[in-house]
Formats: sequence, C-alpha cells, structure tokens
Amino acid sequence: MKPSPEPPARARVPRAALAWLVYAGVTVAAPAANGAWRRRDFAEHAMLTLAVSGALLGVWLVLARVATRSSGPRARLKVPFPR
Repeated sequence: MKPSPEPPARARVPRAALAWLVYAGVTVAAPAANGAWRRRDFAEHAMLTLAVSGALLGVWLVLARVATRSSGPRARLKVPFPR
C-alpha cells in the first residue's frame, strides 16, 4: 500500500508577527484614531515605535527561521538567560 501524499504546507503568520500587529494597534493605531495624529510629536512616536519594534521582530523571525532550519521542524529558538 502506497502512503498518502502529505498535504501542501500552508503559509502561516508567525505568532510573533501577530503579537506585533496587536502591539502596533495599541501603541499607534488606537491613539491615532482618538485624535493623537493632530499632535506634532505623534508622527515621531509612531515612526520610532514601528521602526524599533519592527526591526526587533525581523531579527527574531530570522533567528527563529535559522534555528528551525538547522535543528528540524520542531525546533524552538532557545535564548539563554543569565542566572
């Protein structure tokens, strides 16, 4: 009996990206919807918040992908914490 073929892999949004979208919504979109976009310093806040958190998200996703490729599909990114 021939084994059944595996279904094609579906593209998934990483949980970290979903968490980042929620964070961006709370820190940028919600204040903008409440009128903060009228203030002069809101644009600076929005750009800095999205740039820094987006860069950290990008680094995290790249490291997670590298860890997964080198250790198999069930690998998790293990970050050592100092004791």
